[in-house]
Amino acid sequence: CIDRHGKEVLEGTINLRLLQQACRRQNVTVTDQEVDEEIRQAAARLLKPKKDGSPDVKTWLQMVTEEQEVSLDVYRTTSVWPTVALKKLVGDQVEVTQKDLQRGYEANFGPRVRCLAIVVDNLRHAQQVWDKARKNPTPEFFGDLAEEYSVEPSSRSLRGEVPPLQKHGGQPVLEKVAFSLAPGELSSIVQTGRELYVILLCLGRTEPVRVEFAEVRDEIYTDLHDKKQRAAMAEYFQKLQDSATIDNFLAGTSRSPNTVQQTGHTTPFR
Repeated sequence: CIDRHGKEVLEGTINLRLLQQACRRQNVTVTDQEVDEEIRQAAARLLKPKKDGSPDVKTWLQMVTEEQEVSLDVYRTTSVWPTVALKKLVGDQVEVTQKDLQRGYEANFGPRVRCLAIVVDNLRHAQQVWDKARKNPTPEFFGDLAEEYSVEPSSRSLRGEVPPLQKHGGQPVLEKVAFSLAPGELSSIVQTGRELYVILLCLGRTEPVRVEFAEVRDEIYTDLHDKKQRAAMAEYFQKLQDSATIDNFLAGTSRSPNTVQQTGHTTPFR
């Protein structure tokens, strides 16, 4: 059991201990009712409701415990409790501004750019491919180039076809280039990662969804608040790990705080 699962289980135990210690320091408690409510919210988000409109908690619990191959108690302790604890530790730091809401509206309901894409992991090869595409900027020939040169499996197998690019989708450089293109226009070489280069051929734009902002404002707010909250939770937990002193004898690793002065304390765990 230790050979197969020991390191993973111990890492989970350490993470749980860090959260428990943080809760004690900040006098934060997590009740069974709060764990139940978190499960109910997860079922409401991810499953179709029951006929009476209520969340299908029973189906959700059966599904997640079978997928994770754990008991209900283990799921509540190792998955749900840490989520609730982190939410309470983060508190009301999350703010969704009017600008955030407008960007969310544009991202979900605004026009998107339909394009073909070639992804190359070498600048010299990207320049060679771009030069070939420039001489014959047709969708058919661009598809041939994608099939031959793209290192991204999906765009290669689909001859350059990619999902339409939306605004505020997390790729600001690529989005700016895409929305500046006219139908049939070839982009420049766009560097999107340390060693990834993208070439786009614009096919046009999709029609925006005809829905008023006021109709979807609450839905957008909930989605953005959830995303921001989870980002804040991840950042908080990373700080907990960075401020901890952990000697893990099973994994053969030892970790100390990067800068003790940032937190004012260390958390030994052996």
